[in-house]
Order: sequence, then structure tokens, then C-alpha cells
Amino acid sequence: MNQRTSLQDLWANTGVDAGSTPNPPESGRLSDDDRRLLHALQIAPRATWSGLGRVLGCDAVTVARRWERLSRAGIAWVVAYRPPESRDLALIELRCAAGRVLEVAAQVGADDEAVTVDVAAGARDLIVTAAFESQNDLSDYLLNRLSGVAGIVETRTQLLIGVHRDARQWRLDVLTATEVAAVERL
Repeated sequence: MNQRTSLQDLWANTGVDAGSTPNPPESGRLSDDDRRLLHALQIAPRATWSGLGRVLGCDAVTVARRWERLSRAGIAWVVAYRPPESRDLALIELRCAAGRVLEVAAQVGADDEAVTVDVAAGARDLIVTAAFESQNDLSDYLLNRLSGVAGIVETRTQLLIGVHRDARQWRLDVLTATEVAAVERL
């Protein structure tokens, strides 16, 4: 892999549908209506289009079309994951050989244990948040899996002792309190 390989090039080789990966809209901005829909879906992801339409002041077809546009553009997607507090979590810092950062990121990012893989600047090239069923599984991952990834020069691991906040609590906070209450009843 050469130095000029981009993250988009790596995604293209993962087998993941390009429509499901995040791509910013052409303008780089979401409309107020887009943000309102996304906030409503954060609160009630299984609500019907007609129910959401009543709260948002539009018809079900408009809501469905807006979701389809956001989804096709890779701006919004559906994610399911186990709550992090049910597993042992670790932050694994990786220093990579020159020119190998994106290659290592793609390999590690394909692991089931990797919750997130972030490219960083500074003493470490990648910071991986990883989840394990047990500390034995963490040890096995560090000693057997990561040691076999070409391009990793050094690892540093910290165990997490708790989760203060995760994606389930994050909200756009653009709906009024009355709208939030109405969506919660859907």
C-alpha cells in the first residue's frame, strides 16, 4: 500500500456497501428538517413514519423520503450494539511502521472486538476502543491477534473501569421539549 492510499480506498476494499458508509452531503450541512428527523429517530428509532410526521409537521411520505435520502447519502444509518458496560473494555494505542497506518487501521477495524478505530496524531498512530467477554479474551487478542498484524510496531493498553456516556445518550437536541415528549409517546 502506498503513502497516497486514502481511507475511501480502504473502505472500497472492505466489502461494505459504499452507500452504508458515512459521506458528508454536498453542501456539508444538514437542513433543520433533517436534524429534527434525526433527533426524533434517536429518541424513537422504531416509530412509524406517520407518527413522526405528525410530530414533525409533515406527512409520512415526506418523512420516509427524507430518511431514504439521508440513508443513501451515508449521513444516517442504523446501528445495533451491545451496551459497553456488559463487557471488558480497553483502549489500545498502536504505533505503526511508516506508511502502514491506514493498512493497520483497516485490518484492526475488521476485528469484531474493535468498537472504534481512530487515527491520531502524536505518540500513537491509532487508538482502538475494544470490547471483550473477559480479560482472558483481551489477553488473547493482544498476545495473539495484534502480534500477528504486520505494521504494528508498539502497543499500549489501558483497561477502562467504567463508561460515563455512550452513543445511546447522545442527542442532537433540536426538538422542543413538547416535541420530545410527543416522540417518546410514539
